[in-house]
Amino acid sequence: MSNEDSLHTSLKNSAEFKDEGNAFFLAKNWTSALSAYHQALACLPKAPVVVAPLPKLVDEPESDLQEQETPGTPGAEAVAAGSSEGQQPATTPLESACSHARVVLHSNIAACELKLASVTSWETPRT
Repeated sequence: MSNEDSLHTSLKNSAEFKDEGNAFFLAKNWTSALSAYHQALACLPKAPVVVAPLPKLVDEPESDLQEQETPGTPGAEAVAAGSSEGQQPATTPLESACSHARVVLHSNIAACELKLASVTSWETPRT
């Protein structure tokens, strides 16, 4: 099976669990929805880890900043300005679809957690 076929199968399986989670969510069964969303997320390949240079601290002495920066290399200004050096965007439409699915699933999981937290806070007597 090619990588493309594998991604397509992963997306299909993930979508089925997500749809199941959506049905549970609409039925206000937050725990089952949360479980289904986690299963959907588990179907997808792990997100790539991007290691970007850390920005320099603002309160570092000026002399330290001058010693650390080398001409021709991006400094803290480039990182703060949103330099994309070190970032690896999704390269294929299927990888982009996996990234989008991860974002949606994490949002759905957060919504379930909020619903569960609000239900728990209503059930807990206030002192």
